[in-house]
Amino acid sequence: MERRPTSLADLRDTARQRLQAWKYKVTPFYKDNEIERVYQNEKDQVLKTINQVSDLPRDPDALAKYFRSLSPRALELILRTIIDIMGVSQEKFLRMVHVLRKIELTKQLTSRAQWAGSLTSTWTLSQISNKIIADVNFAETIAELLINSRNKLGQFLPEFISSRMQFPLDMTIANRVAEDRAYKAIRNQIGEHLHRKIVSALRTESIEYDHGKYNVAFERRNSRCESLVRQYPELRNIKDVDLYIPSRLSPHFAIEVQFGETTSQGMRTKAKVIERDFERLRDIFPNLHTYSVVDGVGWEVLGDNDVVHFFNASEVYTISEIPEMVKRITRALRHS
Repeated sequence: MERRPTSLADLRDTARQRLQAWKYKVTPFYKDNEIERVYQNEKDQVLKTINQVSDLPRDPDALAKYFRSLSPRALELILRTIIDIMGVSQEKFLRMVHVLRKIELTKQLTSRAQWAGSLTSTWTLSQISNKIIADVNFAETIAELLINSRNKLGQFLPEFISSRMQFPLDMTIANRVAEDRAYKAIRNQIGEHLHRKIVSALRTESIEYDHGKYNVAFERRNSRCESLVRQYPELRNIKDVDLYIPSRLSPHFAIEVQFGETTSQGMRTKAKVIERDFERLRDIFPNLHTYSVVDGVGWEVLGDNDVVHFFNASEVYTISEIPEMVKRITRALRHS
């Protein structure tokens, strides 16, 4: 006979105790061979781009000509790599371009460059790349900014920024730049990879599942879902649950997946949202089991009053306990 889900009242009563036990099982960092391969591939790609900027022209006109010979996507990567090696954040570079446009717009209309546009929004790196290719004057302006920022924005930039923005580039830090860029790329993929790992385990046991998030597009494709959401309109507000087993229309299990190596204010909000979503789902589906896979040293050190939201509304597992969680789901489904 299928075990009934632990009630929300019982989950809350034991939440703090289970949270303390969970801390001793936390996987601090995500160590996985596939992620390691992705990291190395990303690093290799960045190093290829870095090799392209190792011997760039030091003359603004020549550099502008080189920029305009590239495709927009290639130029965007080159610009990003240049400012990474300089140690200037992309956001600061975008603000510098904004200031250049502002200066240009103070000129008389007859002497004002067309590329300045209007200041209704800050251009992205992609927009800047396209503008460089389309306008030779703008290309030369950006080239001069990169080669010698003091000539272009010396009256505005503090020395600790302008001293970095000059040629030749310091190629001794190329490997560190490649490592930083590769890490940023894989950091955003860890949660997605963990999600795929759980899905793979479910498929191995031939367990049917649906991805989360009720939405209007899905409702239009499925009349049963449309009827269900019409009956329970609060389903529209459930946005963050990752998996439903066997389906989001008649779920026996709902699973949320979170991994964090660092902490942020957004994590506090996420934990509260998941607790609220699980509570709403349980109101609609009283026999629903709610599970959370929560792991990583970032979650561990976030603070008990924040992490406890997962424990208030679900049974919580770590990465190492995923096989146990899947076994419990398999047994429950076989006896349902």
